[in-house]
Amino acid sequence: MITMARTCRLLAAFVAAIFLSGCVAGPAGNYYSVNEPDYPAGPSLLAVGQMDRTFVLRIDDRTPFGLWHLPMSRSTLYQKGYDLVGRDREADFELDVSFFATARDNPEQRAGNTLGGALLGAATGALIGGALGSPARGAAIGAGSGAFLGLVAPAGATVVQIDIRTRSFRDGTTSYKTALIDLAHVPQYDVQRVVDMQVSRLLETLPSK
Repeated sequence: MITMARTCRLLAAFVAAIFLSGCVAGPAGNYYSVNEPDYPAGPSLLAVGQMDRTFVLRIDDRTPFGLWHLPMSRSTLYQKGYDLVGRDREADFELDVSFFATARDNPEQRAGNTLGGALLGAATGALIGGALGSPARGAAIGAGSGAFLGLVAPAGATVVQIDIRTRSFRDGTTSYKTALIDLAHVPQYDVQRVVDMQVSRLLETLPSK
């Protein structure tokens, strides 16, 4: 009976450790940060020629997120008095929007992986050690091994760089804007909306027509 009770307690601890590790290492919510560095010699606002109203839109997406549809950004351009056309000869200026994905180390996720690995390793080690008559030693060994595996596990966060360039076909006016979006806590299904929202905010700096 003692052996059975001990086994039940160990099984309960194992299940609890799995639950806790999932809570620690899981998504932290729908939050993101944006950095908008200016180009060294570029203007702080986007600009076009005084008579420019029609434009062609070119999107260069080098991310895995499929950032081809920008409904909020197109709505912002329309509200500011600009019209999208399909050919260069019909346009007054071109609008180029490029997306690039890079990675950075995510300390929060790495800490969560380490703690979750230690908890799961301790529970697993205690279960195995209990079967061999030494649950405490098994838990200690398992915790160390689990923490190490959690520490070396991938813990990267994706950063999307947005580059916007305008060039007037009429008078050659050009302008640039860029922004970096840290997607560490943005679920993948929401990435397109978040990026579109930031592109729209950058386009708000264009003059109204």
